[in-house]
Amino acid sequence: VVTASSVAIGDPPSGKGSGPGGQGGTGGPGGPGGPGGSPPTAVGTVKSVGDGTFTVTAQDGTTVTVDVGTATTYRDPGVTSPTSANLTVGEHVAVFGTEASGVVTASSVAIGDPPSGKGSGPGGPGGPGGPGGPSGKGGTAGSPPAMPAAAPSS
Repeated sequence: VVTASSVAIGDPPSGKGSGPGGQGGTGGPGGPGGPGGSPPTAVGTVKSVGDGTFTVTAQDGTTVTVDVGTATTYRDPGVTSPTSANLTVGEHVAVFGTEASGVVTASSVAIGDPPSGKGSGPGGPGGPGGPGGPSGKGGTAGSPPAMPAAAPSS
């Protein structure tokens, strides 16, 4: 006769049904660099200043006439709100605008020593991150304990 006390009830399986997820993938490559700056139309030293115009002695020794207007903007690192009044004879300038028949119509005038850079823009933002890694494999379920052999009854 088999009694309830002779039957061993095992512990529940000890394995867990899922493992940890995998590690995310490596980020993608960075984005392309930003666009380079436009080269100035004229660069040189202010030779003379007039009403609505000034002349520049370019680096190659030629004289360039520059027309300025109310839409012309001025940049001078040492001045909060530069205007045409900041243009003085002997000042180094870089003029941005359009040139026709030897006269530059300025849209922007940078006053002061040129920056040391070569006019390239800053790099673009980095690319998006790569895809996530694969998920981890699930753990294996535990085995139930072995059942002891029943003792023969007498």
